[in-house]
Amino acid sequence: MKKIYSFIAIASIAACYVVSCSSPNSYIVTGKDTTGRCPDGEWAYLAIQKNGSGDIQYIDSVKIKNNEFCFEGKIEQPTIASVRTRAYNDSLRFDKPIIVHRFILENGRIQTAFNNDIHTPVGTTLNLKIVAFFNGIFSLLEKAESEGCSEEEILDLGFEYTRKQIADNADNEFGVFVADYMAHEFGPTNQLELYALLPHKQEYFAEQIEEAKQATRFEIGNQYSDVTEPTANGKEISLKSIVEKEGNKFVLLEFWASWCGPCMNEMPNLKATYNKFHQKGFEVYASSLDANKKDWENAIKKIEMEWINVSGLKVNNSPAPKEYYISAIPANFLIDCSTGKIVAKGLRGAALEEKLAELLK
Repeated sequence: MKKIYSFIAIASIAACYVVSCSSPNSYIVTGKDTTGRCPDGEWAYLAIQKNGSGDIQYIDSVKIKNNEFCFEGKIEQPTIASVRTRAYNDSLRFDKPIIVHRFILENGRIQTAFNNDIHTPVGTTLNLKIVAFFNGIFSLLEKAESEGCSEEEILDLGFEYTRKQIADNADNEFGVFVADYMAHEFGPTNQLELYALLPHKQEYFAEQIEEAKQATRFEIGNQYSDVTEPTANGKEISLKSIVEKEGNKFVLLEFWASWCGPCMNEMPNLKATYNKFHQKGFEVYASSLDANKKDWENAIKKIEMEWINVSGLKVNNSPAPKEYYISAIPANFLIDCSTGKIVAKGLRGAALEEKLAELLK
């Protein structure tokens, strides 16, 4: 559950950056950047989210001055929103504004701070719930990990915590925020259960619900689906040809990208596991969600990935991630070559090694 650990850690409440007070019928959103990622003169954009697919509507923009910005206005109903900027992540400047902070826009005073990826929206009831939610789930999962719980047990704890928060807040935008942010951390069956807790938001999450329904095709015990993608030199290789290759007993369909930090952090573990079990019949068919061929090739060379590497170079619109409805990475599926069935999914680190040790005795 990489998002959970990277999203938030509770820090000191941000200072108040403007002296005026908002009325009950208006909002003031202030923010301060202490990282240097959003330099003076850049524009900060305020956007509201139109649906669970991430479609947005820009409603305001201001120039950053003294590393601060302030939005003022009115809104009829609370809604999921984001502050975006073109400049972010050290010296990079993106062509399109990207999210630097998400929160719930509601009338009242909302304070945000960008400080080493610690995001703390405070000042209104629903945003304080966001802070409390991530503080709670972070503590829960950290405690479970320290007690030696398995990844599956930790995931189950996270799901139950998330489910209860949505159920208890199904009548307000905080419940929608949690479902929007957390659903993709879980399998498609669990995703559908979470979305079902918000009957009035079925149209809002329509695309996600349809994707989850389709993705249930790839639950454990179901047959894999064949896909074909090119290698870096342009040779088309099908997943079927690897699954049916003589000597292969189990194939890991791995989804990753060079720009994905958690993916790259996991690669040394995968490489060690591959080296240990490859001669016993273990193979990897790694489909990259990269768009830049050079970045993809450099990552393969850096990690010395000796398995099958393919990519359509179209992010999640490439054949393999599109077929398997991949919306978050890293993700993987372990396929039994003798039956063509998926026997495990989402295996990381020790979990993958332990599963293969069990299967390839």
